Amino acid sequence: MEVSKEKHFESCRLCLTDIRDSNVTLLDGIIKDMLEIILPELNFSICDMPAICKTCLETLKQSYNFKSSCLEVEDKVQDFVDPKSPSTIDLKQVIRRSNKINSFSKTHVVCRTCLGLGEASACLKLCSYEGDPLKNMVEKCLPEMGIELTKDPIICPICLEQLEEQFHFIMQCLDTEEKINYYCERKGIFKQIDLHSVYLFSMMEDNEDVDKQYEEMQTGDLENNCTDVRTEKYANKNTTAQKNTQESKKKTSLIMLHL
Repeated sequence: MEVSKEKHFESCRLCLTDIRDSNVTLLDGIIKDMLEIILPELNFSICDMPAICKTCLETLKQSYNFKSSCLEVEDKVQDFVDPKSPSTIDLKQVIRRSNKINSFSKTHVVCRTCLGLGEASACLKLCSYEGDPLKNMVEKCLPEMGIELTKDPIICPICLEQLEEQFHFIMQCLDTEEKINYYCERKGIFKQIDLHSVYLFSMMEDNEDVDKQYEEMQTGDLENNCTDVRTEKYANKNTTAQKNTQESKKKTSLIMLHL
């Protein structure tokens, strides 16, 4: 949903950057449904009519499409699970049933997240040891996926890029959530939060007298200066994100019909 705004700007609920467009996209409806699938732990009631910037919206859509595709693959893998047999699943068998492909090259491996065929030398293993960064990314972005169901799971370069993008997006959103929660605790305000005030407050949190500095920024010319710093900071963050980019199955299908 888009609404017209005049003479002021909104702050993005997910990254706190300024939204200076005349039309502001609200974080509601289908957009909210997509975000709840990617990040169900966010508190949407903390502020009224939360908005989302174009960069976050585009990343959200890409992350949602990637996760939806991975969950479809997981459904196919789960069809091969035999509760009576503890053996791992051969993904080539899954492909044979799904795509009716019977022959494979000896050098081909199957991507765990998309079931695509690729050369083993170009793919990365999804290791199972504790502390493996790639495994941690999968658990954070795709907690529904049972990696252990398949033997020596791997991920192709295309899926790896999308996984990394989704992971960085999630971590950015959680960083914003942490800033909001800290602001609420310090100010004793837990509803109808002004996100612009949250950003200004977070800029000063490392100073010895946070509250005094914050009040000066709210009433003085320092606010304009910090806005410029803020715009530059998040412009750089958005540029980096762009370079890295190229509850149920029923609910996700319903969302896709409206996109």
